[in-house]
Amino acid sequence: ERKRLLKLYFDVYVTQAKGITVDPQLALFVDGVVEDVAYGTAGFSGRALAKMMISLQAEAYGNKGVVTRELMIDTATWKLEQFKRRAEQYALTE
Repeated sequence: ERKRLLKLYFDVYVTQAKGITVDPQLALFVDGVVEDVAYGTAGFSGRALAKMMISLQAEAYGNKGVVTRELMIDTATWKLEQFKRRAEQYALTE
């Protein structure tokens, strides 16, 4: 289910966004990269997955409008770390 949502949000927020192009190497392997990201996002809500792809869109605009595999992995890693920090902070306040 996360894989399907990530692919949907990738299409909506990245591939259909004006001024953004997907690196041809990423385009060939996007399903595999999405699958890798989906595996690491256990516990993410649909909203969190959408926000991850919106962050990727913002990063792409800052990267001359090009989404590369590295940019996608870096953005996903950053969001995963952010998610873990929030979960730890939430656990400390209980």
